[in-house]
Parts: sequence; C-alpha cells; structure tokens
Amino acid sequence: MLNDRPGRRLTCPCAGMYATLLAFLNPGDEVICIEPFFDQYTASIVFNGGKPVYVPLHPPANLPEGQLPEGKDWTVDFDELRCVCLVRIESRGSSPLTLLEPP
Repeated sequence: MLNDRPGRRLTCPCAGMYATLLAFLNPGDEVICIEPFFDQYTASIVFNGGKPVYVPLHPPANLPEGQLPEGKDWTVDFDELRCVCLVRIESRGSSPLTLLEPP
C-alpha cells in the first residue's frame, strides 16, 4: 500500500473522471495512470492542465507455450509504482494524484 506519505488518492467511474480532474488538478500536477486505461483519461488530464505519468501492467512471466494471457494474469509491479510516486514526492515535496483504473 502507498499510504506512507500524505496525498490524494481518488477512484471514480468514467462519467465523473473529467469533473474530478477539473476539481483537483492544478497546472502541472502529475497523474499516475496504470496502463492500459480508457483513452479519454489522457485528454482529460492534459486538458485540465495535468501531466500523465504511465505505469504499465506486466504480462505473466511463465505462461505455457501457446497459451495467451488472460486479464487476471497481468500484474502491477508495486515496487515500480512506489518508485514512481516516491521520486515525485521527494523531488517536488508533494504527492501526485493517482488514477487507478478499476478492473
């Protein structure tokens, strides 16, 4: 969990995403987006003065040959996510707004 530093963490459905970004983003704020995500998010972030920062999902490492990964097989590297957050906190003294795409 990334609760070791104060910050804003919001989760909301797509219909409210634009309004949420409009309400909370200041010019230059960074929004962490876990890829893949709904393509409208990038436009909503940029239009409201934010800067998207991408953290990818990773495919499974040991799938049997010929088997395709399913959605449940992809994972977030939480060390990578933590690093992205902490670098921004330490360099700017503030937390990024984290955007989490629900499964």
